[in-house]
Amino acid sequence: MQHLFPANTLLIASTALTLASCGQADKASQPAATADTDTSQVLPAAEIIEAEPAALSLADKVSAGTYAIDKGHGYVTFTYSHIGFSNPQLRFRDIDAVVELDTDNPAESAINVTIDAGSIDSGVDEFDAHLNSADWFDTARFGTITFVSTGMEQMDGTAGTMTGDLTIKGITRPVTFEVTLLAAG
Repeated sequence: MQHLFPANTLLIASTALTLASCGQADKASQPAATADTDTSQVLPAAEIIEAEPAALSLADKVSAGTYAIDKGHGYVTFTYSHIGFSNPQLRFRDIDAVVELDTDNPAESAINVTIDAGSIDSGVDEFDAHLNSADWFDTARFGTITFVSTGMEQMDGTAGTMTGDLTIKGITRPVTFEVTLLAAG
C-alpha cells in the first residue's frame, strides 16, 4: 500500500467535504546507486512535471493503485461563519482514508474516509469539549464520521467532482464536491 500525501484538502462540514492527495513513488522500482555507479547518471527519485495541470492526464501525474493516508501529513479541516465576526478553522486529528485510484478510468476510483469525531481540535480545549457534547457531534454516541464515495466525474486531466455519502451523528447525506490532484512525487 502506498502512502498518501495531502495535495488536496478534505474539507468537511455537514454540507461540504474535500479530500485530495498525491502518491509516493514506489522506491523498489527505482535504480539504486552503488559504489561503482556514476551517480550523475542516476535519475532523481521524483521529477517535477512542469506543465499546466489541464494539459496533463491523471496517469501523467500519479500511478494507479491503492493509497492510504499518511497520518503525519493528512488532515481534515472545516470552517464556518461565527455569526459574521470570524471564520474559525477546525480540524480532526485522527483520520483514516484509502483511495483506490484508477487512472485509466477515473470514474471507477473510490475513496473511503473514517474520522474519529472525538479528535476535533479547535485550538480551545473548552470549545472542543462543547463540540464533543450532545449539543454538537455527540461523540459518546457517534464516535465516527464517514465518507464513502459513490461516483466521480473527471472534468479535465486532474480535476473533477466526487459524490459520496457523508455520515455524521448516524445521519447520512449525499454530498458532491470538487477535487483536484495537485502533484505527485
